[in-house]
Amino acid sequence: RIAATTYRHGGWIPMIEFPEGSGRIDAPGAAILQRDGNVGLAWVSDGRLWPAGFPQEQDLFFAALPSAPDAGAAELVAFTPPSDSTAPSHPDEARDVQRMRSYRATAGGQTLRIVRGDTHRHTDISWDGNRDGSLIDSYRYAMDAAAFDYLGVCDHENGKESPYDWRMLQKAVDLFTIRGKFEPLYSYERSLPYPNGHRNVLFAERGRPLLPTSEAEQRGTEGAARLYAYLRKFGGFTASHTSASGMGTDWRDSDPEVEPVVEIYQGYRSNYETQNAPRSPAAGESGRFSAGFVWSAWAKGIKLGVQSSSDHVSTHISYACFYVDQVSREAIVRAAKARHSYAATDNIVLEARMGNHFMGDSFRSSAALPLQVYVSGTGPIARAEVIRNNRVVYSMPGSGAEMRFAYTDVDIRPGEFYYYVRVEQQNGQLGWSSPVWVQYE
Repeated sequence: RIAATTYRHGGWIPMIEFPEGSGRIDAPGAAILQRDGNVGLAWVSDGRLWPAGFPQEQDLFFAALPSAPDAGAAELVAFTPPSDSTAPSHPDEARDVQRMRSYRATAGGQTLRIVRGDTHRHTDISWDGNRDGSLIDSYRYAMDAAAFDYLGVCDHENGKESPYDWRMLQKAVDLFTIRGKFEPLYSYERSLPYPNGHRNVLFAERGRPLLPTSEAEQRGTEGAARLYAYLRKFGGFTASHTSASGMGTDWRDSDPEVEPVVEIYQGYRSNYETQNAPRSPAAGESGRFSAGFVWSAWAKGIKLGVQSSSDHVSTHISYACFYVDQVSREAIVRAAKARHSYAATDNIVLEARMGNHFMGDSFRSSAALPLQVYVSGTGPIARAEVIRNNRVVYSMPGSGAEMRFAYTDVDIRPGEFYYYVRVEQQNGQLGWSSPVWVQYE
């Protein structure tokens, strides 16, 4: 929003918001000191209002702000922000990124590496994107500031289900692709209220059509079957986010082929793992929607890997990491569908496996196999916890920024069990592995 204030009598008066001033965050504006001593202002608008924030009509506005009778002549001064003495949150990020890119794991006879990025980023194309940057700025952030390997721009319904906006978003993917280095996905967000919820939709190939939301989906009388069929037909996948909220789901629908992962943590909001987990939402905030926690999905037998993404505004605090055999869109989609993924709030390397079975895998066994865990953090590790069927069964204290350990379950019996690892650094940064599922016979 564009607004103005004046410094008078030792303080700033309340902000005056300008008409049609709710628009793009990088919308230009200008101020001049007029000959009569008043301040002249000019700004552009695309006509969007809050909360109906889709662009309506481009226009140019001008206003004059007269000086108060008891004030002296107006003066325009350049604003100098105060010096920032805050320590950088990622003081060794270049080294951290290189450490992640250099790490190798093996699974299914393949050598895998980590790609680090974000499957859920907004721009000012979204109706609520007036807090976010432009499409180009989002890619410059991803490539230059965050050093991502990929990005998923997931604007709501691609700008009100606009074919033009969808084409522009896909063109941006092609424009910023650097083969083998930076491989963004073709993506958008379908935004429905609980219980269908908000789901991001991602593809490796261009030209997939949009799937409009229906009135029945809005009412909750239609579920996700039509979405799942669409994704199977066109080779994409989807991921729910903010699942224990009014934008979430009670997990009435699932399809492991096309909904293989969930956004367990969101930089803009909370951890939706379970109530009382680190960074989980307040009980009152999520109480009505507690059936949407990821633990609820796993308890219902739904197999979901995990990833962490940003949504709006947030930067450098949520990473969706996939183990791939090569840096490509196609490999990222394959890794997502295999659930070979983990979530983190910092540049953390995390690997968990049982024998030849990588995190995300599901297999059968007549004996307990050790869960082998490796963590390489950005600072001292406080603890790593093994969680079996939604219960912490083992805690390993940290002793530095790296740890390696194995846990063997001594209480097995016929049935399906799932194991995953939650890591917490001393500075509060977190990581979550995808589970590994074992059907004991």
